[in-house]
Amino acid sequence: MKKETLIDEIKKAFENEKYPGDNNLVYNNSREHYECNELKNQFIGKKWVEITNELLFENKDALPFFSKEGFKYYLPSFMIYIINDYYESDTLSDNLISILTLPQEIDLAIMAKDINKFELNKKVPEFDFEKYLYEQLETINERVKDFICQVKLINVEQSKLVLKFLQFLQNNYPSEYINNPVKPQTAIDRYWFQFE
Repeated sequence: MKKETLIDEIKKAFENEKYPGDNNLVYNNSREHYECNELKNQFIGKKWVEITNELLFENKDALPFFSKEGFKYYLPSFMIYIINDYYESDTLSDNLISILTLPQEIDLAIMAKDINKFELNKKVPEFDFEKYLYEQLETINERVKDFICQVKLINVEQSKLVLKFLQFLQNNYPSEYINNPVKPQTAIDRYWFQFE
């Protein structure tokens, strides 16, 4: 599919999406949560079609701080930016694919392998990687539940466009995902395939 066609379809599928409200953009509105406050202040009152590429790039690592409703509302902005400027978007594509991938226990085995492969426990000795992996394993069901709660807000037409977006990345940038643990195909195989 041509990128222009995909972008037009995404715009159409999300065009009637309602702004979630100023207090429903991020998952934590308390003044103590710095990252959520920063993200909220940058996106507050902005329609998804008004978001600039610069703002998206500045917030490429902030996706987890959106509320489920905020994430859904701004999702088309992030997808369109990545489609238009894949390499310029830097790590945003990996971050978005990660959020769109249903978590599984195998992810932790891959993470443990990478920790050993890159000797991260030696490079960052003050961080307890073993404890972190056990904590992640204990919360896998909660993370699966969070994923399902998040994606169920995305309607069928929009979900079909998420699938097409992931397929576009996999088909147009296959070499970017050879040694990358974050793969569009994994996201497709675990959840989005059903919207074919």
